[in-house]
Amino acid sequence: MADQPTFADLDYERKRHKTRRERFLEQLDSLVPRERLVQRIRPHYPKAGRGRSRIPCR
Repeated sequence: MADQPTFADLDYERKRHKTRRERFLEQLDSLVPRERLVQRIRPHYPKAGRGRSRIPCR
């Protein structure tokens, strides 16, 4: 239920300006589809269970 936008969310999305980051990501998606990029990166991404363990909270 948390994924459903409210009327306030929809109104805000319509009025706000796009950030430089959002514009950049839209341009990047138009040049290189995100799924192809993820497929290229996935083999080099760390796997679960490897690496350093978490530092316990006090």
